[in-house]
Amino acid sequence: MQVLENILVVRLKTNFFVSEPSYRDNIDWGEINQPIDEETFLKLYHKVLDYLDKKDELYVFKGYAGSDKDTMLKLTVINELAWHNLFAKNMFIRPESKEEATKIKPNFTIVSAPHFKADPEVDGTKSETFVIISFKHKVILIGGTEYAGEMKKGIFSVMNYLLPMQDIMSMHCSANVGEKRRCCIILWSIWHR
Repeated sequence: MQVLENILVVRLKTNFFVSEPSYRDNIDWGEINQPIDEETFLKLYHKVLDYLDKKDELYVFKGYAGSDKDTMLKLTVINELAWHNLFAKNMFIRPESKEEATKIKPNFTIVSAPHFKADPEVDGTKSETFVIISFKHKVILIGGTEYAGEMKKGIFSVMNYLLPMQDIMSMHCSANVGEKRRCCIILWSIWHR
């Protein structure tokens, strides 16, 4: 129950995209998609890396988002909590072997530091919690929240941006195949960036 004690059920203004010239005009800026400048992002990014560097143990997952080989994202997920790593292993597509995992060169890296708290006045965030996506640096930076779903939501936001530019409609869904090769498709809609 420790995990449940730390989950917020209010919507904080914690989500940012780094405002970079290559895609600045393609983002629907507002309360959900807030801009943060690159310099502010990089300072916080290095602060989080320094924080994680002091940890005795980190967890790394390498895998994929999306099953189509032409459009899938190769991922590296770095985090400080074992159960967040388990979440990533269950949420994203696992490589078939350890050898395959070592060969993954990520298109995107998720750096998740749930116990790192931002200082809004120093770090340019609105609260201690933050989720920042940088397309230029190909990083999703998460801190100040134990809600593991931010990793999934971050990658969904990235795919939701990239796929339509390839004339592909992105959907928030899942498909599972049972022992008899029957397929179950689940479609859902929840708030996302």
